[in-house]
Amino acid sequence: VTVSVLYWKELWIEMQLALVPAVLVVSTVLVGLSHFGVELSTVQQCALGIIFGAGFFAIVAIGESRKELKAVPIPPKPTFKPREFTLEELAWYDGIKNAKAARGTNGRGPGEHPLPEYDGLIFVGVKGNVYSVSEEWYGPESPYHVFVGKDSSRHLGKVVVGDTEANCDWSGMARDHLKSLDEWEAKFKDKYEVVGTVKFGPDFKTKAAQFEP
Repeated sequence: VTVSVLYWKELWIEMQLALVPAVLVVSTVLVGLSHFGVELSTVQQCALGIIFGAGFFAIVAIGESRKELKAVPIPPKPTFKPREFTLEELAWYDGIKNAKAARGTNGRGPGEHPLPEYDGLIFVGVKGNVYSVSEEWYGPESPYHVFVGKDSSRHLGKVVVGDTEANCDWSGMARDHLKSLDEWEAKFKDKYEVVGTVKFGPDFKTKAAQFEP
């Protein structure tokens, strides 16, 4: 069941709910006119019958639609057994190299994909953990795409972009930057699934030493 199907079912229910009050109001007016001796023409009597029928149909349909909606199973989100990602593997999951739409156009066949079970996902590394993030915020055309496909701890903490300080030690950053990084980490933990950890290279410490804290 897709989100769009559920959306249209909910929209149909809302339209029916909006119809019921209108039917009741018109019906009440017509019945009131009849009660006070106002003669109803054949057309008006037919209209009254149609309105009552529409109201009855809407009430029944609402009940059935809600039963159906409650019975619709929502598939669980895919879960992955946490694993360790090398820097090369992590770089693949940037929403471009591994995008399903790009398969066959990037010089690599389907069998050459390093980890096909993660095809189409986008990963961001934060303090050594790898998070599967949303395309809405981290896709190729999104504002935070600059942080994907690598451990971006230093970039997030210092609010800088690029690859210069990626995939290296963040523990020596200034206190304010560490606080900012912790806040980012809390957001990721709250919103996204951890799919693994980063296997850093041998220059993890030495690379960080050349940057301002």
